Amino acid sequence: MNKISVVLPVLLRTQKQIDMTYKCLSYMRERTNVPFELVIVETETQHLINEADVYVYEKTKDKANTSINRGFKVASGDYIVYFSNDVYVGESWLESMLECFNKEDCGLSTCGAEQLGYKQSNEIIERIYFPIAMIPKEDAWYDTYYNGFWDDTDLIMRVYSKGKRMYMNLNSICVHLDRQTEVPCSSVLERYEDNRRYFINKWKEFDSPTYRALAGI
Repeated sequence: MNKISVVLPVLLRTQKQIDMTYKCLSYMRERTNVPFELVIVETETQHLINEADVYVYEKTKDKANTSINRGFKVASGDYIVYFSNDVYVGESWLESMLECFNKEDCGLSTCGAEQLGYKQSNEIIERIYFPIAMIPKEDAWYDTYYNGFWDDTDLIMRVYSKGKRMYMNLNSICVHLDRQTEVPCSSVLERYEDNRRYFINKWKEFDSPTYRALAGI
């Protein structure tokens, strides 16, 4: 059986975020029958020190994708799941994402997302979007140039540049509490546009319908 690691980076600044995270963890554990290693990378506080199989503490805040990479590095699974504490998973979420890799061209997988209007069905579709994602260990890393935007998009593009695809299993539907983990910043628009330009320039040699859809061009 393939070993699976779930990497959860967290920055908890309010009681609302703490409560949300504990609920997220509860759903994560209760709604799967597949064993997994839980890696938590926590910044500033240590609320979750007793919740993880592998715990990484960061005293000061760094880029979110830098924290994620730290979690990826210490994870021991054959497949790694990037998880967010603003997602409440549905039944069999982990099994559903792993099932996508039965397809020979699967390089990245996710489960269905309620906010996209999907209903539970016994169907696996190609979809270039994810609230949480599973990826083979060797491909589990983020480009740390990005700062808050476009890094997930970059990961998807990297998968497609290798001739693989991303699949969404609608057998399990999650709820994404969008924008519950954002940290206010005055330079949001500037960073977004800078990161978008970087993405476009980085991948322009891989021009394809997927590239154009991801880049919005």
